[in-house]
Amino acid sequence: MAKAVAKAASRSLGLLISKCKAKLINGGFQYCTSTKLFDTLVWSVIDYGASIWGTRDFSCINSIKNRAIRFFMGVGKYTPNMSLYGEPCKIKQWTSVFRNWTRFNKMNDDRVNKKVFIWGNTCKKVKNWHFRVKNKFKELDMEYLCNGAILNKDLVKNIENVCFAKFKEEWYDKIMSDDKNKLRTYRMFKNVYGVENYLIFNIPGRYRSALAKFRCGVSPIRIETGRYENIDIENRLCFNCTDDVEDEKHVLLNCPVYSDIRNVIFNHASIVDENFLHMTDNEKFIFLFTNENMVFYTAKICYEILIKRKCILYS
Repeated sequence: MAKAVAKAASRSLGLLISKCKAKLINGGFQYCTSTKLFDTLVWSVIDYGASIWGTRDFSCINSIKNRAIRFFMGVGKYTPNMSLYGEPCKIKQWTSVFRNWTRFNKMNDDRVNKKVFIWGNTCKKVKNWHFRVKNKFKELDMEYLCNGAILNKDLVKNIENVCFAKFKEEWYDKIMSDDKNKLRTYRMFKNVYGVENYLIFNIPGRYRSALAKFRCGVSPIRIETGRYENIDIENRLCFNCTDDVEDEKHVLLNCPVYSDIRNVIFNHASIVDENFLHMTDNEKFIFLFTNENMVFYTAKICYEILIKRKCILYS
């Protein structure tokens, strides 16, 4: 059932993406619009029947959400999923399941649906829907809800918040424990789960895409392209500075090829924070990517650097 729902949702998402591409001339749809469209046109399809099959995590369902986020951010398929997480599908699925549990418990005992629910609940040593729901309650330290307690909207919302808090802890642990260098940049300034300013602000889609690629470690510079050639990290050198690895920090802060572009953003950063020029490279890098007053300028410089690099190497 989940696979059938995923196919239908994929078609809906394809239609949404085609409409967005027509809009990309003017920068594409912004965050609020894109989120609303996804929830209305795509998630409404996924949510159908989620109260039954939603007790499990399905890769086919998660891939729909990841595909939508990748398109909005303007990044490729090799972008790490850990840097793409929006509101987790499994939490939305469990919310539907808990609401269904509530409906069954409130239902009159003479109804066929309720009789089937009671029968399923009495089946022993069977890993059915009831078994998985009860295990979830135990996992959340809410085992008292297994005994037929009737949930209300506030309690369901509270369960959802507990699930979300648990997910954020797992997400943070994975971000910090992942030894893959794809997240080398991302973990420097991303330690709180939430929507970033550059996604919410009204900036051109091409700027947002360039900034997202730098943040997620998938920008087309040597540190990333060298991966496809099986070159060791220490040998992925800048085409101009042959003694330095061409990573995000080098390109933004040190490489002389982009000094004219860099001076513009450094001047603006000095206005925002007068101590900017006295910061270390790490502090400057984090400041450029996290200060909300620098979002547009950082996105613009990332885009201009990629364009200039491409012109130098391939023109």
